[in-house]
Amino acid sequence: MRDIMIVFRKEMKEWLHAKGGLASIVFNLLIYMGMFGVVLPLAQVEIWKVPNQLLVFYFFFLPSLIASTTTADAFAGERERKTLETLLSTRLSDRAIFLGKLAAVSVYTATMLFAIDLTVLTVVNIADGSPHFFMFPGETLFMLGPLAWIVTLFVANLGLFISLKVQSARIAQQIGSFGSLLISLPVLFGVVELSMSWKNLLMVGTVLLVAVAVSTAASIALFQRQKLIQ
Repeated sequence: MRDIMIVFRKEMKEWLHAKGGLASIVFNLLIYMGMFGVVLPLAQVEIWKVPNQLLVFYFFFLPSLIASTTTADAFAGERERKTLETLLSTRLSDRAIFLGKLAAVSVYTATMLFAIDLTVLTVVNIADGSPHFFMFPGETLFMLGPLAWIVTLFVANLGLFISLKVQSARIAQQIGSFGSLLISLPVLFGVVELSMSWKNLLMVGTVLLVAVAVSTAASIALFQRQKLIQ
């Protein structure tokens, strides 16, 4: 756990001290909050009041979008900056390096999603005009919270594996974005056909958790540090 936290803190510091740093992160957050937290909710206030299939966009596509663009730099970016060999030559295990980067991407994406969700809640309450405070139904909270976080882990996992295998962050981002779209569309259409009941939501969450566990184990097993150093 200590080694994972070392990699996690390293990733966070690099994002904050990179070109643009905090200003770039805040700018991206404001774009996401403006589009997905204000514009879209204002156009469809009613869908937030009951569990709705359209919310699949928020708990599946949006986490996929944010996570896939963030993971591209994880390994491919370090390879471009000539810092990957330094990282791989440390005593840190393959598992700690991979899980540390996975945790960093997941926390970054989850923070973005939480800020967007709070913005949506605020906008819906203002637009509703009711004297009573509106809170999302339990099913909606489950979709925006646990389900979105599980999707984040799954997509981040795939994105990190792609970043491991390609030579540039730009290529990793293109492949990751296209791959996320290929995965998202069938799932989106499949889940939209389901009723947003607790039974169905828990079933989707269980399937995704299994996918996360399998993909994480496979990615760590295929890490192959020696080939990356060569």
